[in-house]
Formats: sequence, structure tokens, C-alpha cells
Amino acid sequence: MTGASLNPARSLGPSIVVGHWEHHWVFWVGPILGAMAAALLYQHVLRALSSDEVEIIEMDSHVKGRESAKENGTNNLPV
Repeated sequence: MTGASLNPARSLGPSIVVGHWEHHWVFWVGPILGAMAAALLYQHVLRALSSDEVEIIEMDSHVKGRESAKENGTNNLPV
């Protein structure tokens, strides 16, 4: 209805032919900023831990469990 295109490459052709560039920057900046925001969201919020990070977390919790057991006087943790 509005003649808008969500594909920047698809919007480029008609803009060249007609010579209308007033709001064309939105078709390029929008997807680029959206991709950058999605990458940051994934990297800092949704990324799964690597196997090295999981191993470090498991080792850390195992060491803390042993320290806690020593403080409580129990030593029934698996080795």
C-alpha cells in the first residue's frame, strides 16, 4: 500500500530510476543497526557457554563445595 520495501537492495533500484533519495537512508541504517543490536544481544545475553567456560564453572563450584564441607566438619563430597 505504501510502496515501502524492507530490502535495501530492492529499494535502491527504484530510488536510482526515480531519483528520490529523501528517506532512502532508512532502508540501509535500519537493518544495519538492527543487526548490530541483535549481535550484541546474542553476545551478552543469549550466548551459550563454551565447553571451557562450563568446565571452569564446574571446577569452581566443586572447590567451593569442598571448602564449605571443611568448614562444616563434613567430608562426604565425591572426589
